[in-house]
Amino acid sequence: FTQEKDTSDINQSSITPTKREIKQTHTHTSRRARYIQQRHPSSNNPAHTYAQKNMPLLGLLKQVFSNKLVTDVRQPLFIFDIPQGEDTITYGFVAPELLFWVELGVVLLVTAICGALTSILIYNYIVRQRGTWNAYLVGYGIIIPICIAFPYVMIPLLEIENKILKFCHISIFPILTMFRCSEAMYGFSPPSVEHSHQTFMLYYANIPHIHFDPKTHVPLKSSWADVKEKLYYFVYELCVVGAVLSFLSPFDYVPWTVEEKGDGVLLLEEVGSLFRWNHILNNLMGASK
Repeated sequence: FTQEKDTSDINQSSITPTKREIKQTHTHTSRRARYIQQRHPSSNNPAHTYAQKNMPLLGLLKQVFSNKLVTDVRQPLFIFDIPQGEDTITYGFVAPELLFWVELGVVLLVTAICGALTSILIYNYIVRQRGTWNAYLVGYGIIIPICIAFPYVMIPLLEIENKILKFCHISIFPILTMFRCSEAMYGFSPPSVEHSHQTFMLYYANIPHIHFDPKTHVPLKSSWADVKEKLYYFVYELCVVGAVLSFLSPFDYVPWTVEEKGDGVLLLEEVGSLFRWNHILNNLMGASK
């Protein structure tokens, strides 16, 4: 007979963590929590959690803009070299980023909805009360401050980081609505726009100008020929702008060097440099820095 040792205490001690192991585990967990908080600062934000639970539309919009589109990770379909003096510059042809166009379409939809909602206030409290103090108070005290605050609220709320999408939030709804609100306050709206709630809302929800029938006050329909022509010019200009920006990108969008003089003080020589041929050509090429 062999005597078996009681291994219950040994097994228990082998699976029971020591105080040092517990401390290391807590330290690892706290580091991971800090890492998650740095990578996703809104994940532990109570307001963000409340918005996800009680505002499903906002959560859906955040999912749409989850890809920040900050860095271009597209792979070129084919590449080619262009000689540049003793060196060569390699260019690649990449396909359009479909997700960018989806996000841009969502931005346009959001701005259209905001414009339509704003038109209700403008029509009821400005157009119908034009010339009164109430109209100016609503225009300068409510509508225009909303337009100014719109990009400061929407861009952080949707966590948008792409510059073009930011530009759309800054320029489309705020600027158009401020100008159209001024039209409504001083009576310079286009003909047939103020005929009814529907026409007024349609005017504020659309970016381009809408032509109305002067007799029936109904928007004029576009022919298929006009739609094809506009689509052709859109695709054509998209390709041209993309090619020009791609050509200028290796030169930091400044193909002709401009010498900077002075120590930051605006001098007559610096003012004169604005009319130099290289500076003018950079501007004509659509250069921005």
